[in-house]
Amino acid sequence: MTRVIAPTDFSESSRVGLAAARQHAAAIGASVVVVHVWDKAALELHDPLLRSVEAENQSLVQSIEKNLDEQLAAIIGETFAGFDAVETKILHDQSPARAITKLAAADDVIVVATHGRTGLTRFLIGSVAEKVVRLARCPVLVVPIPHDD
Repeated sequence: MTRVIAPTDFSESSRVGLAAARQHAAAIGASVVVVHVWDKAALELHDPLLRSVEAENQSLVQSIEKNLDEQLAAIIGETFAGFDAVETKILHDQSPARAITKLAAADDVIVVATHGRTGLTRFLIGSVAEKVVRLARCPVLVVPIPHDD
């Protein structure tokens, strides 16, 4: 069965993508997987002492994941109220695009929002949406974020 993979970074922009994912899933009769990717290794880069204090590191990871679970539950309550076929996943990877595309099967659809930045801004920030399109083995629906032009 086709799933709609809907990544979120909890930003207002990603909420536009989540709304589109819900709409698309309802139209094709698919379930939705709302996914957030975070990099546990970045904790050790931020505080090298965490590598040597495993118990504190594990406690911090558990605290972060509890917070992420709560944020995902809030999104489900807001965006997917009344939509029964939805699940959440928290993935660990340095590359959100790689994690998202590895999760998706060939018959899934990934729905991702993008600002459509170009030039230096895109070069400095990168584009998860662009990387998802390049790496995906399944269809990708890219949802533009409305600009206040």
